[in-house]
Parts: sequence; C-alpha cells; structure tokens
Amino acid sequence: MKLHRPDPVRLPDDVFGDLVTKVHSEWDPSKPLPTPAKFKEQHLNWRDTKGNAMLHVVAWNGDIKLARAIFDNIKARKQTNLANTLGATPLAMAVIASRDTMIEEFFQNKHSKKLIEFGVRLEDTEQNMLHLLLQYAPTVPPKFMLKRKDLSRETLNAQDGTGDSPLLKCARRNSRQSIYRMFVSKNVKGVSIARIFFFESY
Repeated sequence: MKLHRPDPVRLPDDVFGDLVTKVHSEWDPSKPLPTPAKFKEQHLNWRDTKGNAMLHVVAWNGDIKLARAIFDNIKARKQTNLANTLGATPLAMAVIASRDTMIEEFFQNKHSKKLIEFGVRLEDTEQNMLHLLLQYAPTVPPKFMLKRKDLSRETLNAQDGTGDSPLLKCARRNSRQSIYRMFVSKNVKGVSIARIFFFESY
C-alpha cells in the first residue's frame, strides 16, 4: 500500500524568503551552487511551535536543493541530528513523509551521512531510525543502512513501545524482501537477532 504523501510545509517568507528564492533560482542540483548560500542567525535559530528547525521542514518537503545548501554549510548542517519536541530528526521527518530521494540524499551526501545517528528515538512510539526506515521507506536501497559501520546489535534489537524490534516490525508487515536483505547483509551476519526475532516478542 502506498503511503499518503503529506502536503509541503512552507518556511515563513519573512525569515527565509530571500534565501529560498536564491537557492531555488540559482542552483542546478547536478552542479555545485555558484555562490554558497549564506545562513544568518535568524535562519539557524528559527523553530516552529513543534520544535522543527529549518532542516526538518526542508526534509519533510523533499526540497533537495535547499537540503544540499544546508549540508554544504558548516553551521547549518549541525541541524542534521537536531530533534523536535517529538524526538524526530530531519531524516526521520523525511522517512515518515516517504521522501525517498531526500532519504538517499541524507545517506549519500558527504557531509550529512557522517552525522546521522541510528539510535535517536521518537518520543511517542520509541522507534529508532531503523524501525522507521523499514516501515516507511521500503523502496530505499537497503545498502544505505546495512553497510553502515554504526549498525550495531543494539540498533537492530532495539524494541519500540510495543516491544517490536525493527525486524519483527518488518515481519508483522509481511515485508519479506526487507527481511531477506537484513539476513544476507554482511553487517547483520554475526549479530544475534534470531532469538529476538523469533522468540522474545511472543
């Protein structure tokens, strides 16, 4: 079943208008930005009522141009692991919104991929990034998560608020292809997940 894609959220024009216009009008995504975007304190310090920062909104909207401008800026890309009031990072926002191209950008960009943390959890469901990726982004190539050196036993076996591990969540959704890819991954081999998967939740 295809997930409903949420409506974009607009960054306030009085704060971001000039910045957004500049990035969107001058940048061909296949080439470097002619003049690196300049982020002012008002851009970096802005938050909405739910604690979302600039990159949260950009990720939710799937705005690749603005995301790359943020990742190319030393100060702005520090928002990569910033959590909102619900515990969601910008990558989590992109995953929940099923913005597959944006998710791949997070994992492939030379700056952002170094800042991603799998252990961050949502406040309400207690799900980590692996739970979310396997649920909401099943078409994203699994190599982006399974080849990471920080894919630990704790991440794979982490239980959410209902007691489900990421793999068990896949099983409940009958995501056979995702389960197969998990078991054949070189990074997953040797990690003790069988007992958790088959027994602990029953």
